[in-house]
Amino acid sequence: MENAMPRKRKLTTEDLYKFQLIADAQISPDGQSVLFTNTKFHPDRKKNTYISHIWRVFSSGGTPTQFTGSSESESNPRWCPDGSEILFLSARDAEEERKGKTQLWLIPSTGGEARKISNEKHGVSSPRWSPDGRSILFLTRVPVEPGRDKLPREKETDVVHIRRISYRMNGGDYHHEFRTHLHIIPAKGGKSRQITKGDWSVESFTWSADGTRIYFTGNITEDTDYTYRRNLYSIPTSGGRARTLCGLPGHLSSPESSPDGKKVAFVGNDRKRGNGTSNYLYTVSSGGGKPRCVTNHLDVSVGQSVGSDSRAASPSFGPVWSPDGKSISFLTSIEGSDRLLSLSLDTGETTKFASENTTIESYSCDARQTSAAFTRMSPTELAEVWVTGPGKPPRPITAFNRSLLGRLDLATPERFIFKASDRTEVEGWIMFPPGSRRKTHPSILQIHGGPRTAYGYGFMHEFHLLNAAGFAVYYTNPRGSSSYGEDWSCAVELHYGERDYKDIMETVKHVLKSYPIDPGKMGVTGGSYGGFMTNWIVGHTKRFKAACTQRSISNWVSFFGTSDIGWGFSQAEIGDLPWKNLEEYWKRSPLAYVDKIETPLLIIHSEEDWRCPIEQAQQLFTALKWRGKETELMRFPGESHELSRSGKPGHRVERLEAISGWFGEKLLGRKRR
Repeated sequence: MENAMPRKRKLTTEDLYKFQLIADAQISPDGQSVLFTNTKFHPDRKKNTYISHIWRVFSSGGTPTQFTGSSESESNPRWCPDGSEILFLSARDAEEERKGKTQLWLIPSTGGEARKISNEKHGVSSPRWSPDGRSILFLTRVPVEPGRDKLPREKETDVVHIRRISYRMNGGDYHHEFRTHLHIIPAKGGKSRQITKGDWSVESFTWSADGTRIYFTGNITEDTDYTYRRNLYSIPTSGGRARTLCGLPGHLSSPESSPDGKKVAFVGNDRKRGNGTSNYLYTVSSGGGKPRCVTNHLDVSVGQSVGSDSRAASPSFGPVWSPDGKSISFLTSIEGSDRLLSLSLDTGETTKFASENTTIESYSCDARQTSAAFTRMSPTELAEVWVTGPGKPPRPITAFNRSLLGRLDLATPERFIFKASDRTEVEGWIMFPPGSRRKTHPSILQIHGGPRTAYGYGFMHEFHLLNAAGFAVYYTNPRGSSSYGEDWSCAVELHYGERDYKDIMETVKHVLKSYPIDPGKMGVTGGSYGGFMTNWIVGHTKRFKAACTQRSISNWVSFFGTSDIGWGFSQAEIGDLPWKNLEEYWKRSPLAYVDKIETPLLIIHSEEDWRCPIEQAQQLFTALKWRGKETELMRFPGESHELSRSGKPGHRVERLEAISGWFGEKLLGRKRR
């Protein structure tokens, strides 16, 4: 038949190398074109890394063109206010590339040669144009004490002398001898000038509308190693003394000045309900005063939280004011979708800009806010650039992945809702191997991390890969997840392994009752909190024939002192300090139930994971081996907590093949490679 559609094939681990990860859509001030980043897996597989370049496309559509193209990556494209120049970050010099220290570069918006305008010893991050386009504000690391600004690998000794409780974050270098401060540099180039100073760090910032002041967040009087409290400050662009505008007992970030300069919007929370407290949108007078919460009637948390293993790193996106200052746009997660909402400050009503069953990755508006650009993905579509405007439906203007995805047989997740044993509705999704719905399937339950993240409408390469291997894949957002309101996200605090465990196991019961699932061929896996819950599950039920735990928590007692967030996170989630509340810490630890684990367990962990350190995996593995139980440990050198999302390509493929092979052997009797 001449018109027959070409037969689609199954997705493979190798397809990961073909993905193009589109992010950071930045529409021009006149709304005519959009800049964005395109991240690919490096064509030279021996490099085992990624490379990102900046591309450009007309808002009306057409063929996108590559705008930058050095041998090193470029990121963070930002238009000058008049649209004449574009700044970006890159580590184009060999030494900078080796150390991963990006600098500021400028290029005419018409194209041409880029010029480097900064030369900061410790690199540049988070650059922002001044309102008049003459200066650029950025963050860089500053040594707390002069002469102590060398990393351990640069010193004559490799000994690390630590004086702070917080000294290294997951995925990063040692930071205990540094603080992060604001610097300003002329757009024409020259020497930068430090604006803020002190034994504290600037965390986020913005310009005032007239460019005479800078608003920034942090805590300049208390040690942030020991307090959650954050404040909003104002400081003259020329430097000087910072003035406190307001503060919150918890999170405070992403300040943005109103167009008339009279107010500052920001994201924050009061921690009244601990870690599960929603992030709300606030406004405060630019002269200081009591902040006004403008989203407390919505029961949504400002910011994105829906997971995907197939997205590029992108800057966080804060609130955006309308030109008349009467509304503010922001991203939020609602029932498994990341949505872009516009809030009227007068009425409190919201308008959404994009369809519900997708995730919005990044967004920007033109100077008049008549058009917006954003990146959008769905469970069967990788992120592409979309545009929209008043009265105009969203439409895609790039299609980098359409050809590849069009050749793949990908399942569309089927949404389900059931009533849990306490009569609360719980949402989930199930994906069947394409074309084989009529037979009974082996299955794998996936559990997300966080716990305050969510599964939903993000693209998950891992899920599609397990589908291609013959498994039905299902997942849910149990109590403790984000995107279902504050009560939902707070439900797990001080109660790990209770209602969250029930929601998950009742999801299993619902799936067995409602779908053609083989009860004798069921597997379970998850990472981070999902790894904790996998460990918890196999210590409390023999329902599953095999399990795979990843970057997990097995022992809350040791987690307190070894994780980069352990001392704060554990007190909020488990309660009090381990030496004062040891019984509770141990009761909530999966390791306490290791004598009940009979399920074959594959343990996957990264050696440089500072969020859930590898000692968590080692304790569990050793205990199971001592008991003579079936378990294997895979250690990934040089990887962090982000292995599954942004680890080295070769390691990501090896991890996926290990998971698929493990379940293939244990559930289906297949021989592993």
